[in-house]
Amino acid sequence: MDVKDSGKYRSQFSVIGSQAALAVAWVSGLFCLVLCVIVIVNQVNISSVDPLNDKSLAALKAAIAKDPENRELRDSVRSLYMMSQRAFFTNQTQMRTGGLLLLGGVAIFLASIKTLVELRRVNPVPTGPQPMEGGKAERAAARWAVAAGGGVLVVVTLTVVYLSEPPVDLEAGAAAPAAAAAARQAALLSPTRAR
Repeated sequence: MDVKDSGKYRSQFSVIGSQAALAVAWVSGLFCLVLCVIVIVNQVNISSVDPLNDKSLAALKAAIAKDPENRELRDSVRSLYMMSQRAFFTNQTQMRTGGLLLLGGVAIFLASIKTLVELRRVNPVPTGPQPMEGGKAERAAARWAVAAGGGVLVVVTLTVVYLSEPPVDLEAGAAAPAAAAAARQAALLSPTRAR
């Protein structure tokens, strides 16, 4: 962009940064879209199957009630039950992980869009008189004034803390638990305990 024509400019960093932010926005947006579809399909699939309330498992459990001695039937029910629980809890873990990944993807997408908007902003070219160079002595004096003010604040705070009395008697507070412990020990060691 020509400075003379428009009176505004964009730095080379902002041009490269906005291109990078646009690429990150596209990648994170596609990632979020694909992940959202996967999470929805996974939820619909597990809702339609419902592995914890499987009808074939209920029928096999009823068959066990009729024939409790059949070891092979019990083993098949046990393995089917374990598979259904594994499927359910694996799905729950996948849903939780997918949700966290989706949350992270959306955060990255929003941050890249915000960065893109900020970097595409065109800054005005400053006009008018150039700022005066120098002022090093004034800046050094200001730094010393801030440091001295902070030092005075620390000294005043430490003085107030040191000179003020604590609201609680620390020695009496420490003596009370020690006296109670000694009384309990004496009661345990006394030969005539109350029964």
